[in-house]
Amino acid sequence: MHSNRGALIAAIGGAALLMLFFVPPGSLALGIVGWIMGKNDLEKINASGADNNDVILIKIGYGLSVAATLIGGVVTLVGLITLVFFASVFKAIFGQFFSFLSDFTR
Repeated sequence: MHSNRGALIAAIGGAALLMLFFVPPGSLALGIVGWIMGKNDLEKINASGADNNDVILIKIGYGLSVAATLIGGVVTLVGLITLVFFASVFKAIFGQFFSFLSDFTR
């Protein structure tokens, strides 16, 4: 029987999605972890053979792993976009300030 980590990976993806609104760098890390774990779990499920008794559990685990992989990928993409946005805003605000300070040092 295949050890199913679909619920764990879905929880990681859900936590990454929730953290996206509060701690974008943390959500980026959890999104990448969920994405990789989900992809690896899907490969293991596809590679393992299933008996008739395990079909329902494997389908549930497969669905959770697919959902977690998608959530992890989307959170990673949105996290990267958010990180680039914050970096550009930081540069726009503080770049002006640091160029203003360099005028006094000349």
